[in-house]
Amino acid sequence: AVSSAVALGVDETAVAPWQKDDFAVFGYLPEYRLGGFNYDAAFQAGLTHLIFFSLEIDAKGLPTALDRLPSKEAAKAARAAADKVGGKVLISFGGNARSQNFGEMATSNKRRKAYLDALQKLMREYEFDGVDYNWEYPRHHGEWRAWGTLMDETKLLLDGRAIVTFTMYLDPNHYDVITRYGLLTKAHYVHCMAYDQPRQHSTFAFFKSGIRYAREKKFNLPQLTMGLPFYSRDVHTGHPKTYAELYEHLDNEVDDQHGHDYFNSRATIAKKVKAAKAAGLGGVMIWELGQDVQPLDHPRSLMTALRDALPWKVP
Repeated sequence: AVSSAVALGVDETAVAPWQKDDFAVFGYLPEYRLGGFNYDAAFQAGLTHLIFFSLEIDAKGLPTALDRLPSKEAAKAARAAADKVGGKVLISFGGNARSQNFGEMATSNKRRKAYLDALQKLMREYEFDGVDYNWEYPRHHGEWRAWGTLMDETKLLLDGRAIVTFTMYLDPNHYDVITRYGLLTKAHYVHCMAYDQPRQHSTFAFFKSGIRYAREKKFNLPQLTMGLPFYSRDVHTGHPKTYAELYEHLDNEVDDQHGHDYFNSRATIAKKVKAAKAAGLGGVMIWELGQDVQPLDHPRSLMTALRDALPWKVP
């Protein structure tokens, strides 16, 4: 398999540690977590790819919900923090209840071109390295094919240097669809959302099943990241809490349940990171950074447990 460093056109003589090891750490940061977020702490705690979440597509096929973008000052802070470690900054489009108008844009050559022109201008203005597509979900054959075309054409932005990623559910049917439409050949990474199951919502066994499906469906494993939740869910009601809300009440860093709240402990996060690396995956993905103890280099954060399990050291 082509290494991610080579696939992304990286100068192999000046690569960051994560690129040499071909193991990346993607983390989403929604617009409602931007206030006061410490970008330096995040990248120093092992983050390699920050994903600002998320913009939408308007009825004309153009980027909208631009008020969710970071301020210019925050974007510069994120850029500077990323550059210190050879990290990357991406912008996401879509998500749950944020994916309307994707199909109309992607299936129209005229609208897609207008979108890509506007996107490239936005990426240059904010110094974004790439785009994450969280389209939930194409409705028919034509839209699945159009998603591939959209990602192919997005990769051509920034003089062919744009990083392109997309998301998927941990569901055998979704693996089949991705294989059928060759979507892995259209993007650099796919992020598997390995959480939100009934009761214990993100077990190690569930995580491993996602890797097993990827092998069975002949995925190119260096392109796959497995998702890590930085939040709990009540085993009866599914009600979420952030890890930051839980951690002061925990007796240890090993157990994955506190009362009715099921979560991934620091030990489980580390175990999952090591399993992903051992399986030859391209990395892990976090939903989401603002749910952890802040700043992210806090000694009891999930992020520092993740960092200490990485196959490389933060420079």
